[in-house]
Amino acid sequence: MDDQKSFSEYNSSFDSFELQLNSDAKDFLRGASSWATGLAIMGFIGSGFMLLAALAMFAAGSSQEMNRAMNGMSVSSLALMYLLMAVMYFIPMLYLIKFASATKQALNENNTSKLSASFRNLKNHFMSVVISIILIIIAFIAFGIMFVAAVSGNM
Repeated sequence: MDDQKSFSEYNSSFDSFELQLNSDAKDFLRGASSWATGLAIMGFIGSGFMLLAALAMFAAGSSQEMNRAMNGMSVSSLALMYLLMAVMYFIPMLYLIKFASATKQALNENNTSKLSASFRNLKNHFMSVVISIILIIIAFIAFGIMFVAAVSGNM
């Protein structure tokens, strides 16, 4: 019975497998990191514009004409929404720029641990995007319920 080994005694060929990147894969990652950098910069600019709009609305919030133009919705609540959107947009862009810079650094230094860290940032980017989308959907549902309640209450 020495010929028979248990399943755990057999080594899979994947146990000693180490992923290696060829020159094409490295070029694709360099290109992806460049695009990620550009997208993150545009995201930071967009987030900055949302922040400026929120600050301008907070400053104009005391104006009676602005409040009348909003048909009952206060300018301060709209400014708060813009502020929250700016933060929700900033966080994924932060992870994206971290992914891009860590990927470039890992490829330049041929460093596997830095490449792993860059992929963790990419995972966090996608996770924060999904969480933001879920929060936006929940907000739309809540606003829809409030709208239906307001309309049915006025009838």
